[in-house]
Amino acid sequence: MIAIVGGCSFSTGVDNQPAIDAPAADAPAEAIDVPIDGSTTVDTDGDGIFDATDNCPLIASQNQHDEDADQVGDICDLCPQVANANTDGDGDKIGDACDPHPEVTGDVLVRFEPFTGNTLPAGWTIAAGTAGNFVVANDAITINGSASTHVMIFDATTQKHAIDVGVQLPAVAGGTTFFTATTDVKDDLAEYFGCGLRLDSAIREFIAFDDPNFTTVANDPMPGDAPVFPGNFRITSVLDTNAQRCTIPKAGVTHQMTATASTNGRTYVGVRVGNVTAQVRYVAVYRF
Repeated sequence: MIAIVGGCSFSTGVDNQPAIDAPAADAPAEAIDVPIDGSTTVDTDGDGIFDATDNCPLIASQNQHDEDADQVGDICDLCPQVANANTDGDGDKIGDACDPHPEVTGDVLVRFEPFTGNTLPAGWTIAAGTAGNFVVANDAITINGSASTHVMIFDATTQKHAIDVGVQLPAVAGGTTFFTATTDVKDDLAEYFGCGLRLDSAIREFIAFDDPNFTTVANDPMPGDAPVFPGNFRITSVLDTNAQRCTIPKAGVTHQMTATASTNGRTYVGVRVGNVTAQVRYVAVYRF
């Protein structure tokens, strides 16, 4: 059962990170000191792409995918969802711009998923909705939840975890519509925390669910800076031992809602879509 113990708060501050686009990938330590020829005739990592044009010349990456288009391939980018995010203050190989704890080492990127294929990637499970409404194509997964709630979940393997989602959302005419990044999820969806957007009321929301009851942990109190649809959004939810952080940046401003909470000990994270079609560009899952 979800228990909220203590209060919740909301803070807004200047954010020097891009409001849209952002996760991070670990560069294997063994590749760091390997020399790069940089020529058009040498392929240092043996992936069939010469060093001169390889966006990750020390780690094999045949698809050369570059989510944030900063000329560094996802597989060796400190922060594959945030362009040019090269600072790693704590040295854990996750860039500060996408590190759940940028000043404390120990965070690990479990999965960075840019949806480059044409099927639901391994590890993800459809927990609610129709399988045919989860379509992977064109570097995204389109989730058609226009007639119901659709949810996919992923096991982060530890109760201390975070999820970072990049999503494109449409304008809506009305009705209860939402997009949520979830943490501390029970695999039957009976309990979870949610960080996301209500499209019908144009608010950022932070909720707790204990079937059948929803609790509003916090709402964005800044209607003057309400989310605008259609639009691209980055949503991050971090579950620590004693606190849950929900962050939804916009236009260089960090909208962050926090709450003191007891953890349920669940290890799943997820993406929840209600009565709208959402195009998810990437999902990053972290543990710590």
